[in-house]
Amino acid sequence: MPGYLKIANLSSEEEIRTGAVVAPVLLGFLVLLLGRFGLSNAPRSSYAKGMATAAALVTLGAVLGLVCYGVPTAMIVIEGLIPDSLMKMAEGRVPDSDSMLPTTDPSGVLQRAGLFAMSILFPIAELYYVVALGRMGAGLHNDRLAGRVTRYMVYVGLIFILLAAWSFAVAMFPADVHKFLSEEVQPQWDKLGENKATVAYGLAGFAGLVLWFWNVRLVTGARRAIREWLEQNEPGA
Repeated sequence: MPGYLKIANLSSEEEIRTGAVVAPVLLGFLVLLLGRFGLSNAPRSSYAKGMATAAALVTLGAVLGLVCYGVPTAMIVIEGLIPDSLMKMAEGRVPDSDSMLPTTDPSGVLQRAGLFAMSILFPIAELYYVVALGRMGAGLHNDRLAGRVTRYMVYVGLIFILLAAWSFAVAMFPADVHKFLSEEVQPQWDKLGENKATVAYGLAGFAGLVLWFWNVRLVTGARRAIREWLEQNEPGA
């Protein structure tokens, strides 16, 4: 039965689940983009302007990639055809590349181009952004900001090491990994029943909150570093 938007094959429950994810993500990307361009206005004396500008431009490219993926998907949904990827996400399952629109459709090509741009540009933009803040901490001689940037880089590095270790295990011992997932992980996941989507979105939300908290600490550290530098070097500011 159609939901509030009267879109065929899209129930009100699925609309709420999708909106609860899509709306905060879109708002977050908008705020992120504005913040990156705000940082690009840093004075050259902070040694951060060049990297900050690069981070803002690369973030803009990643957001355009998001648009390239989102617009065709939204148009297909409005027409009443829901890609398997969205259905899997609504059910708390991880979508695969084959669940997208076919490559024979221009919209499918645009979707894949958008996803490729996002997967490449967002990590690069984050790296440029953190490096810019690190240069600012060093340029303004602020130990607090420099320390936060260092810890952030260490934490992110540890995450990538864990992901690389998991990828290595999957590549080298696929049978053992599959056995572990099917015998240990899948039964526990199946016990959640209809709560799978709630748990999946909850974990995604928690990861987003952690990332948001890290970024807030970096931003507040940068603001405090600038304020302290102005107080020491421009007493009348």
